Amino acid sequence: MVKHFPGSGFIKRIIKMKLRYGFPLSPVIMSLVEYEYLRKRFSQVSTFVLPCGCRTLMPKAPKNMVKAIINAYSEIFIYDEYSRLPEYQVCEGDVVLDVGAFVGLYTLMVVHKAKLVVAVEPNVIASYFLKRNIQLNGLNQKVIVVNKALADYEGKAMLYIEDYLPSSSTLFRQWHEEYGHSTSALVKVTKLDNLLADLGIENIDLMKLDVEGAELSVLRGATETLKNHVIQRVVMEIHPKICNPVRVISFLRKHGYGIDLLEKRRDTMLLYSRLR
Repeated sequence: MVKHFPGSGFIKRIIKMKLRYGFPLSPVIMSLVEYEYLRKRFSQVSTFVLPCGCRTLMPKAPKNMVKAIINAYSEIFIYDEYSRLPEYQVCEGDVVLDVGAFVGLYTLMVVHKAKLVVAVEPNVIASYFLKRNIQLNGLNQKVIVVNKALADYEGKAMLYIEDYLPSSSTLFRQWHEEYGHSTSALVKVTKLDNLLADLGIENIDLMKLDVEGAELSVLRGATETLKNHVIQRVVMEIHPKICNPVRVISFLRKHGYGIDLLEKRRDTMLLYSRLR
């Protein structure tokens, strides 16, 4: 792993993204310049280049969507939340499951190496921009967008959208309720076992999971998938206020998965797990 470089933080980020991910140098530099500009001035542009060379729409509405996209960019490209370990980077020909895809920044980062990405996003507004981003980059043949929530049951549920960051959509109203959930919507819910069966997918090389407290519910809805070792690697964000990390780890180990990384953060945890 690339850890330390001399020079400014900006130069370090350029070198890291070039060496670790193999991104082309030109979009990396352009993206980081735009990121710093947007982060500090928070002005709105029509599209925003990503380090991987793809572009994402920067919508003017709803309110705070730009802030949410910049926050997601920071997590994925600056802080490497889902790529801390080399073994969890997407390889050529991988099938990737992006659960909690938001507008698709992680999907866009990995899609050029992946054979297929299934991007799951229940928030209808985020899912709309996710689909637009896929079309914008000409990736319709490599990405399947699923506008549903994953859990351990079939049916419908209320999805609560955080006022401060609309990227934080949750099935649990108490998560981040200090920021408020003035917007909510009834969404379709399915089990991962059933979703993969409906899509005819028999192998997932990497699942990225960010579901704002529903982590264990998603895993329980994937019992057959995990038992049959369909998923090879899992990288996920755990929200301890809602989801007990001990139960998550126990559930994964029960189905043959080991833990490579468990990292505590301010109010969440990162977990990296793979088949042993």
